Amino acid sequence: TTGGSFTPNCGFVVKARKLYTGDKVFLNICSHPGVQVPLTAGGSPVDENTPGQFARQIPLLIGQPRDGLDKSNQPIIAIDCVFNPWVITSVSRDNMFKVNTVELAMQWVHQDHQIKLHKNWKIIKSKYKCGGGKIGNVPIPFPIEDAKSQSSPNKESKGVNQEVKKRNKIDKTESPKLTMSSPSELLKQARKSNMSNEA
Repeated sequence: TTGGSFTPNCGFVVKARKLYTGDKVFLNICSHPGVQVPLTAGGSPVDENTPGQFARQIPLLIGQPRDGLDKSNQPIIAIDCVFNPWVITSVSRDNMFKVNTVELAMQWVHQDHQIKLHKNWKIIKSKYKCGGGKIGNVPIPFPIEDAKSQSSPNKESKGVNQEVKKRNKIDKTESPKLTMSSPSELLKQARKSNMSNEA
């Protein structure tokens, strides 16, 4: 790990396409303990026993889009979306929370990079795309400066209406008010975690 970056941990990959153009986009849903723990509606940090649906403020960091090629040599874009490890653990046991988490990441990708994604996304077997290593599955270091630039307290999302797809029907539900809090502990925790999190 370099002094000006931290390396996120693999979580899962969302395969989506740009609205209108159909360009293939992969969201690497990652984690790092330097990103703040989500808060409940009452403002308290979640703990290991808190259900995902109770998280209301969910900090996240959005990386810069990276261009790459798929197995057919077709152009693709990969973007890292970094959450606190609690989020990755919670989505593994709560599919509805996983949907909300992916939709939140897509919302911020649109806001930060003007990349609007089609709602027909899916989770693939890969853990990371367009990274290092022979098959591109090694996470890329996330620049501290990029993280710092996203820590503005004014950067909050409004409540969003999400279409949650189920097997044979679509239920429209109003999502919790998911917001991005300022990850104030990111820099100091990233430095402490650099060595322990290096693969």
